Amino acid sequence: MPQVLLGRVTTPAIALVATVGLGDALAGRVWDHVALFASVLALTAVQASAMATRHRPVPVRSDLARWLTARALAGEETVGAVADRAISAYRAGFVGDEPQGRAGSRGRP
Repeated sequence: MPQVLLGRVTTPAIALVATVGLGDALAGRVWDHVALFASVLALTAVQASAMATRHRPVPVRSDLARWLTARALAGEETVGAVADRAISAYRAGFVGDEPQGRAGSRGRP
């Protein structure tokens, strides 16, 4: 099971168990359990919000990953910046737009 899918399944399950535990601890007035389940619920909420803003990973062929890494090292920039520029240039070929990025990155001023 992919890790992203596993997180999308387990996070709501953990939240449900923590909510039930919190309700039971409140009903029984067991304050240390209330603190424990409230903490688990808060951490689960943080995890859920992080998952909502996280981008899904895109599989990249190993030769392209090596090329991106080599270009990033040669140009002293991040792999993400090289990938953004490469995707922009690729998209420009379909749409006819001028690629965005560094001036002169394709041999033009």
